[in-house]
Amino acid sequence: MRTRLGLNFETFDLSQAGELSAFLNSHPQPLSGYTVGMLAAWDPIFHYEWSRPEPEALIISCTVDPEPDRHLIQPVGTPSESLLQQVADGAAQMPYALKVYGVSPRFMEAHPAFVARFRVDEEPIADNYIYRVEDLATLAGRKYSAKRNHISQAAREYRWDVRALSEADADGCVALARELYKESTLSESFRRDLVACEIALRHLEKLRLRGTVVQVEGKIVAFAVWERLEPKTAVVHFERALRTYKGLYQVLNQETAKVMQAEGFELVNREEDLGDEGLRKAKLSYHPLRLEKAYTLTIKR
Repeated sequence: MRTRLGLNFETFDLSQAGELSAFLNSHPQPLSGYTVGMLAAWDPIFHYEWSRPEPEALIISCTVDPEPDRHLIQPVGTPSESLLQQVADGAAQMPYALKVYGVSPRFMEAHPAFVARFRVDEEPIADNYIYRVEDLATLAGRKYSAKRNHISQAAREYRWDVRALSEADADGCVALARELYKESTLSESFRRDLVACEIALRHLEKLRLRGTVVQVEGKIVAFAVWERLEPKTAVVHFERALRTYKGLYQVLNQETAKVMQAEGFELVNREEDLGDEGLRKAKLSYHPLRLEKAYTLTIKR
């Protein structure tokens, strides 16, 4: 256990998944990443530590490579103003400018006194894309004609089966993800994503993650990992599909949305584009309902 900002922090461990999951489910956030599944999956990258200084407050610290300094992600729950004041006071005394990442407008509106202690910067590359589940499940209307055409072409070339993802599929899905990684430009962000994806797949049940698998002739050719984010909102964390099958990403997207629609979800968060132009165009092509803004706070010293 380590003390920072006058708080005691514990390193993240899978054995704590149940406790953290219950807390995060009780205090759902609009931005992706605030689920135990994603904290566990990305822990090897961001080295999370957590503190529960109050029954209804969770403070999480992290590192952002290559810098060793520890920062925070947005406090979760209903922290008291005195606790937030303590955090801000401690941040002002740090030898470096502490940042708070992944801050939602909802949090800033709820805690203006805390936010006033920080410089506020928009982070467009971290904005989350929000869609209507019904739109993605039905692909109705002229604006989705290109997507329907891709799926029609796929249906003429191969037949697919869809089922729920399970941990028994982990080896096949990891092999698929690694194959795509080898075909990529081997960027650092892709490597990190591969690490997180494998953890999610191998601990699906413990982390309460969901998923969709697409098979062709008994072979896994695509998968998605997703979960509940808010009562009526699902979030897709990982999607992988073999490029040798035309229209497969469109098939995977629609089939996943159909499952979500059947389970009563109304919105789906498809996370951020990280500044990747190709990814941005792909996400915009599905006509998001809105972008959920993300901000970074930097302490004023």
